[in-house]
Amino acid sequence: MIIYGTQDCSNCISAKEELDSLGITYEFLDLAKTKNLKEFLKLRDSMDIYKPVKERGAVGIPTFILDDESITINFDEVKEFYGA
Repeated sequence: MIIYGTQDCSNCISAKEELDSLGITYEFLDLAKTKNLKEFLKLRDSMDIYKPVKERGAVGIPTFILDDESITINFDEVKEFYGA
């Protein structure tokens, strides 16, 4: 799994801590790095799941790309996917 987020995002920190406690492995792509930010914005600007997020003025992190390449911003969906 890939997670897009930042080191300062409380939701990102909580998600990483819970994934660690569940033994679910992931690669964390920090949006503070320009390359990761550009990739994330391209993804975010092309998907309808981000429409309500953008309307609220939020960023949409953490974003999870699951092992089947599906994308979600819902942590409950992540846990369900991995059987946690």
